[in-house]
Amino acid sequence: MMRCHKFRLYPKEHQFKILNDTIETCRHLYNNSLGERSAGWGIGYWEQQNLLQESEITNITNRYTAKYCRMFYRD
Repeated sequence: MMRCHKFRLYPKEHQFKILNDTIETCRHLYNNSLGERSAGWGIGYWEQQNLLQESEITNITNRYTAKYCRMFYRD
């Protein structure tokens, strides 16, 4: 049985900025990866994981963001 919970967040200004940056980074990464897969390139999960280099991850400001963004390739 799956459960769903809703939470209301009231972040402070600096927390809101971090949260917003994380969501935006993951959104761009997901849309780009989805575009590569749907463009007919025949690229899969492992190829996209190999394309995500450490240099690209260092451009992401938050290390936790990189962890969560990698999860988008699985879907």
